Amino acid sequence: MLPKLVDVLGKPKKSNSYVTAKFNDEDIKFKNSWGKYIFTKEEIDLLSKGEPISFTYKGATITGRLKKQTYEGHEYWGFSPDERKSINENNYTFAEINGEKIKFKINGEVIFSQNQKFKP
Repeated sequence: MLPKLVDVLGKPKKSNSYVTAKFNDEDIKFKNSWGKYIFTKEEIDLLSKGEPISFTYKGATITGRLKKQTYEGHEYWGFSPDERKSINENNYTFAEINGEKIKFKINGEVIFSQNQKFKP
């Protein structure tokens, strides 16, 4: 009988590993991932230098950089997306209302009035 892969290689490493870096003369640590996306070595190097990175996640282009953040009173360093550059155009639709072009997020069926429905 052949051995199981986990018996040969061991359990996979958690994706929530931390990376240590010198950032603006401060020793910091941050997760090597954002959501289920795991940063490449090159992306970690750029983030450690304060540079922005871009990657595709769930169909959207995410652009951001390391930032000191606070969650429930706890300060930490982590990847912070620049929302203005992270819009997934596939989740939005465009329309013209009263001569003005608008963009809005699609969350299923859109009802403009009792008698009109718009399905993207």
